[in-house]
Amino acid sequence: FESRACEVDPTFGLGDDNFATVGAICRTLDGMPLAIELAAALVRVLDPSQILERLDDRFELLTGGPRSAPQHQQTLRAALDSTFELLDSDRQELAMRLGVFVGGFDVDAAEVVAAGGAISPADVVNGLSALVDRSIITNTQTIGGRRFGILESVRAYLLSKLRESGQLRVRQIAHAKYFGDLISAAAAGLRGPDQDEWDAKLAADIENIRATLGFTAEAGDDTGMELVSRMFLYWRSRGDWSDGLHWTRVALENGSKRDSPVRARVLATAGFFASDLGYGASGIKELEEALEMARRTGDSHSIGYCASFLGADLSRRDIDLNRGLALLTESREIYAAMGAGYGEAWVNRYLALSHQERGEMDEAIRFHTVSLDAFRDAGDPWNIRFSQALLAEALHTVADLERSRDLYDDSLRGSADTRYKVVIAHAYKGLGKVSLAQERLDEATDHLDKALLELRRIGDVACLAESKGHLGMVKLGKGDPGEAREDLLKSLEI
Repeated sequence: FESRACEVDPTFGLGDDNFATVGAICRTLDGMPLAIELAAALVRVLDPSQILERLDDRFELLTGGPRSAPQHQQTLRAALDSTFELLDSDRQELAMRLGVFVGGFDVDAAEVVAAGGAISPADVVNGLSALVDRSIITNTQTIGGRRFGILESVRAYLLSKLRESGQLRVRQIAHAKYFGDLISAAAAGLRGPDQDEWDAKLAADIENIRATLGFTAEAGDDTGMELVSRMFLYWRSRGDWSDGLHWTRVALENGSKRDSPVRARVLATAGFFASDLGYGASGIKELEEALEMARRTGDSHSIGYCASFLGADLSRRDIDLNRGLALLTESREIYAAMGAGYGEAWVNRYLALSHQERGEMDEAIRFHTVSLDAFRDAGDPWNIRFSQALLAEALHTVADLERSRDLYDDSLRGSADTRYKVVIAHAYKGLGKVSLAQERLDEATDHLDKALLELRRIGDVACLAESKGHLGMVKLGKGDPGEAREDLLKSLEI
């Protein structure tokens, strides 16, 4: 980029003021040399930030190749045209259909989404090899199996060809159907012993899933909300709360506005994420509206779901402990009557936290234990580890420090994967508090620093404030009142 830019503007140079922007341009253009050179030539009229802003329309923008160069090197579209025209008609058709994938795909997805008409699933498999040979798509072996990818500039080109052919919507519908089915299957799988495998499937295709959520939201019915409601466990367990809040609100904004059980549940999910991310007032408002809507529909599942989320928030935030406990008790009774053991286990966890806030530690420990046992029976590794961390916190509160430490250590075992960010954050926060109580101050500092790192990634402001405050107490114990004061003030500010 720098070399080509200097040819058209000798005063151009990379520096602190433009290095990151030029890097972003190069990444956006997939490192394609021709595309980068065409973009760099624009510095005679645009600064790098202006070039980056306009790259969504890259085919109209990148047309300034040297007139002495061959025609296929004068514009980005001409370069891609020359490659595309080397394919036979069937391969061209397949390549265009594959343009609906975002962030890659595997052969199973390609066989379903790209097949149809004259192209059979077997044609798709054979065609993938030919497209790799022509560098239209890439081929990578991952832990989860072989995946194919498309450079973003190539994908934009293929989508434009698909749109011109009049087939774009047909392929988008096929794409949304495939990944909607994946979301639905994963919603059940994330509750049991195979959840790591299902989580990995969703993570590998999260860009395709986001595209599906966006496409289905535009339908204006309940389809997008149904899919968003089934993504809750994925976002919750991985700590991807901002992503969850974004897509729940997209679904609510674009979906049907009539009262329905699914709209009530999605509204409650949005409120839950908003509250955890520090938007307390808006979160409580959404939770209240969700429960009112659920009661209007008369749907037991939705009433139990919304009552549990609102009850948990009223209790956790110490807003109204009595009403919070009443709502959680109501939710537990609903789930018990439905025979929904998994929902009951979640509510027992919130009942434990409610009793903990009230200082009723015997009941808190009892409910934490009942919840942990239920998740063990279900073979749910994420919830087992999270319940261990929450029970450890309750034991710390009653000064059973050694049992607390052992449970925190147990919750960390096997939690190295990114999907356990929430567990890791809570466990290190708790270990930091235990170490502080035992006056193991260097150890406490290490644990709390690790907790703060994860909590910032998640956006859990309540636990972030708590951990920062404990770190201040550690520094006070180390004889550094100045730094302790800074951390305590930061905790209050958060």
